[in-house]
Amino acid sequence: MRVCGECTACCEGWVTSRHLAMSPGVPCEHRTDAGCAIYERRPDVPCKQFKCAWLQSTPESLPDEMRPDRSGAILYFRAWKQWSRVLNVMPAGRKVPDTTLRTAQEYAAENHMPIVWSERVEDFVNDDTLTRKAMGPSEFMTQVKWDFVPEDIWSPDQSV
Repeated sequence: MRVCGECTACCEGWVTSRHLAMSPGVPCEHRTDAGCAIYERRPDVPCKQFKCAWLQSTPESLPDEMRPDRSGAILYFRAWKQWSRVLNVMPAGRKVPDTTLRTAQEYAAENHMPIVWSERVEDFVNDDTLTRKAMGPSEFMTQVKWDFVPEDIWSPDQSV
């Protein structure tokens, strides 16, 4: 079983929470260099409930370099519409690093699950707008088109 260890990427504001004062680029007020200052009494949402994909996986499926603080992105699973497991990739910064995105796409393909990844605008501290892109089976992509604008959709004729 994996543990967070020194990784505090979700506490650094990349996982936003209305329960704690954190947003992209603005870390949780309880985050310290040594970890969480209120760990024993941390809130259920998001702190106790959130488990990134790296924590839920094995080294054989997602290598150690995919830990969020090492990979530059937080991967997590989410149910969406009729899909019980969609891999979401949230950048820990403005953009998901290319090697991380390729590894996440390979993982999603090997596990037959759709994938959605995001990028932030240049000034993400003052503007939390995300651009989303997706890859998956045709039924998923058709459904996604209702929620995303056309230029956000990845297609096989585009390079990533």
